Amino acid sequence: MPLLGVIADDFTGATDISSFLTENGLSVIQINGDYLSSIKIKKQIDAVVISLKTRSCPVKEAVNSSLIGLKWLKELGIQKYYFKYCSTFDSTDKGNIGQVADAMLKELGETQTIICPSLPVNKRTVYNGYLFIGEKLLHESHMKNHPLNPMTDSSIVRMMARQSRHRVSLINLMTLHSGKDVLDACIKELDSENYVVIDALTDGDLDIIAETFWNRMNLFTGGSGLGGAIARHLNKNKKNRATFTPPNNQTAIISGSCSNATLEQICYYQNYAPSCPIKLLEYILNPDKYIDNLIQWYKNNNDGPYAPLIYAGEEKADIEKIQKKLGLENTQDYFEKLISSLTGKLAFIGVKNYIIAGGETSGVAARELRIKGFYIGIQIAPGVPWVKSMESDYYLALKSGNFGDKAFFKTAQEFYL
Repeated sequence: MPLLGVIADDFTGATDISSFLTENGLSVIQINGDYLSSIKIKKQIDAVVISLKTRSCPVKEAVNSSLIGLKWLKELGIQKYYFKYCSTFDSTDKGNIGQVADAMLKELGETQTIICPSLPVNKRTVYNGYLFIGEKLLHESHMKNHPLNPMTDSSIVRMMARQSRHRVSLINLMTLHSGKDVLDACIKELDSENYVVIDALTDGDLDIIAETFWNRMNLFTGGSGLGGAIARHLNKNKKNRATFTPPNNQTAIISGSCSNATLEQICYYQNYAPSCPIKLLEYILNPDKYIDNLIQWYKNNNDGPYAPLIYAGEEKADIEKIQKKLGLENTQDYFEKLISSLTGKLAFIGVKNYIIAGGETSGVAARELRIKGFYIGIQIAPGVPWVKSMESDYYLALKSGNFGDKAFFKTAQEFYL
């Protein structure tokens, strides 16, 4: 019976926490939430991670999908659960973190859980309940302009209180570092609080949290950092379980992310391989012709050591023009249809290795490839492993927009070149 069941709100978030669990000694299988009814886990595994696409969808859809996943995990006999969201707490006052957490507490019959998005290795930390990205408060970072979930506040306590029906409190860093007796007394005082936000600046802080709360509750929520700490707590004799790298297959890189980190990665990679910006307006005017032209460009430029890059490169003014005419949701729908069609055509011409940047883009690509689940391979960068489809020979690197250094696209391929 697995020790831990994880519900992740997007595909890159799922591979993120799967990687941290694997790196810290747990055997992990990752399941696409669209295929739960057809999945049978036949071998002993320590953790099961379900990847959903619920970060930015309507609240009702997010809650329903999360509860379906949670009930499926319960049927496996799992006793401990983890709701994985982004370390930048991507959400708005309308949801979806608070509402999903509320529903999971109710389904499990639990009254309390912790809120711990910190991921120190990627410079996401919480201090006095405020989330920092590097040295900047969340609402002063690049996340303030996120196209789907613009982050306008940095207080996790306030954000959670606006999304949830329940009470929210804080354990600050001073209390966390005050020793077991003081921490135990504080936890006892907060017994009636449903959500406890906890400061964490280092992996050592996350280790304290994992050791303190593992036997106190059955539901945890947070980023992949706490997931790694839980794995270390469960497996004192740490042994990395990642065992494979991809073969030297035909490779494609698709980026749908416009994060600062991804833009830097694109700029760096253009020194090593051909790149082609996606023109959404051209696709909208003639979808079939545009995709055929894009595939032909890929074929014509796939003769170097590194794979061609196709990336979201529409000028801001052009995107704003499209959004004004079609609306944000319709624009996003068109972009996802483009990615889906592009991925399908790449698979048809024999592409087996995919490097995908962006959570939404990764989810669309994985669905188009009909991937039911993943085995977790070698880590490319913190939170980004190579993964292999359970039932086919597709290998994917699904990268959250903000993860990886500037050489990420190049480094990912150098595991098999």
